Amino acid sequence: MTESALRLRTATLSHRKATRFHWQPGPDERRALAGVLGLQAIDLLDFRGEIRPEGREDFRLEGELVADVVQSCVISLAPVPARIEE
Repeated sequence: MTESALRLRTATLSHRKATRFHWQPGPDERRALAGVLGLQAIDLLDFRGEIRPEGREDFRLEGELVADVVQSCVISLAPVPARIEE
């Protein structure tokens, strides 16, 4: 992935309050990620949420991932669009 990928170092996260994040990669990043994942395309990728302190040393990540992807049919290799909401 490219340099502008979402990166958060745990040493910099607050142990008192949640750290919110929102990652929506551009076309070049989505194209590179599609290649890594073996997809034809990633038309939309939106990942947002927060990382909350839990206990003295742990964190809990809660977020929402929405993506529109295109994969190849395993038989015909035709493009198969899919929506992911997790």
